[in-house]
Amino acid sequence: MVCWVDPPVAVGYTFMSDPGSLSFESVSVPAALPGGDGDFFVEVDGMSFPLQAGFEFDFTTAGYPSGVDTFRITGIDPAEALPTDSPTAFVTGLTWLGLLDGEVSFTMVPIVVDADDDDGDGVINGEDNCRRLRR
Repeated sequence: MVCWVDPPVAVGYTFMSDPGSLSFESVSVPAALPGGDGDFFVEVDGMSFPLQAGFEFDFTTAGYPSGVDTFRITGIDPAEALPTDSPTAFVTGLTWLGLLDGEVSFTMVPIVVDADDDDGDGVINGEDNCRRLRR
């Protein structure tokens, strides 16, 4: 019996400055993803702004003159199948307010979704032990 599995994929990322670190000034995604997806959203404080690959989103000119401590990038097409455990799956450019020399500390956490129910048994893929495969 073959058991087909489809691991969870990242459809976005949450970025958080670690306590005591500087605020984010801007974010950019340098290029479209391998499958062609290049249109995303920056979410901060309940607001959503478009982010296109190849362009920078500047928090300080979008109404956050002091930068932000946390934000999300969403809208990644699940068909891109970005792995949730790869530090290079979603290359992102970041700048921080006031950073001249030195180090900053932040966390980047994937926003994960399961790819639904491939075998049609009513159990989402991430919880499916493949005992109810339909033929």
